[in-house]
Amino acid sequence: MWKDYLSFSRQEQKGLIFMACIILLLVLYRLITPLFVSAPQVFVSKEDSLFLTQDFIISSNDADGLHHIPYFNPNKVSYQFLLDIGLDARTAGNWVNYLKKGGSFNKIDDVGRIYGMDNVLLQELKPYMYLPKVNQNTVALSDQLPFDANIKLDLNRIGKDELISVGWTEAMIDTLKFFTDNYWIKERINTSRIKNWNVDSVISLNKLLVPKKNKTNNDNLFVLEINSADTSEWTLLKGIGPVLSRRIVAYRNKLGGFITPDQLMEVYGISSILVDNIKPYLKVDSLKLSKLDINRASIRQLRDHPYMGFYKAQALLEERRKRGRFNCATELLELPLFNDPVWEKLKHYLAVK
Repeated sequence: MWKDYLSFSRQEQKGLIFMACIILLLVLYRLITPLFVSAPQVFVSKEDSLFLTQDFIISSNDADGLHHIPYFNPNKVSYQFLLDIGLDARTAGNWVNYLKKGGSFNKIDDVGRIYGMDNVLLQELKPYMYLPKVNQNTVALSDQLPFDANIKLDLNRIGKDELISVGWTEAMIDTLKFFTDNYWIKERINTSRIKNWNVDSVISLNKLLVPKKNKTNNDNLFVLEINSADTSEWTLLKGIGPVLSRRIVAYRNKLGGFITPDQLMEVYGISSILVDNIKPYLKVDSLKLSKLDINRASIRQLRDHPYMGFYKAQALLEERRKRGRFNCATELLELPLFNDPVWEKLKHYLAVK
């Protein structure tokens, strides 16, 4: 009876032979493969037992023979090197021009933003790109450190010349000066960020401000009438430089005058913090307002007003043709376009003569 357990049918014998063949083939594949396919080689350079560089060599069976891709920093490459690792001439040129203009990659994935970069090639190159760690010490630009260093800046101590050298405008510098005269900027900003800033970026620093101790001198207090002050008078206010003063006067002329100091926030580059700080030195003479006669004003005069615009101006003229003339400015509220929140400001600039 025990023989029944040790004997196999013909079908079972065939199955065992088939499995044995598969196992034999797998063993042979494992033993023979290294003889024909070489594994990636890793070369490590050391000095005093410290890791310095690591080069990867990829072997391929291209017609040109072995193709070598070293471990490289994407911020430190040449045009010829990029051609050698497989990029086309146009993409390599775009990459090099981007670096020459002061650009840099903060992350490996940023390389994909280069115009013409093939995504498949990028995925192949990613394992061989690295970004070296940099010194994270907090310093100021005035310490003569290079702008392309990935360091954090103390904007409380930064100099005007350094900011101009990276493309900051007078309005940006004036806004920062106002902040640093009255507040501490409690965080440091990465160098690579400030080269791409605009006025709005500087204004956004108001979230990082800590007030300094008040050292106001009441003896020097003066009051400026905002509807008659010229550009030189505006610059007497802390935080208002030549650029902002010209913008204020230009906007005031276009508007017809201010009815409240809060309208200064409508001037590009002026923040609510700046307005709050200069309010004690401002007064408004509403008699100096220049108003539009809605019965005589041309479409150009109407549409150029900041609170009017083309569509309201066109609707006003069409209604004026129908009526002949308006008896009072409030009749405009019958028109849908004028029945909005802007009316509360616009009504001060309209008159019927």
